[in-house]
Amino acid sequence: ELQQPVDYHLLNQGKNVVEGRDDRNELKLLRESLNIMSFTNDEVWQIFSVLAALLHFGNLKYNSKLFK
Repeated sequence: ELQQPVDYHLLNQGKNVVEGRDDRNELKLLRESLNIMSFTNDEVWQIFSVLAALLHFGNLKYNSKLFK
């Protein structure tokens, strides 16, 4: 389950709000664009799944002692 942007290390390193941008509308436009480019619903789901995995991987903490 996706959390808020501030909960993801890869997203909370800078400014989370861009004036004049509506995330909900941007997502709608992205989905429409992928549809125009003939991406199937399964392909779109796979893209979003990879993005979600990357966000979660960005929150992993590593023990550097294990890699010496």
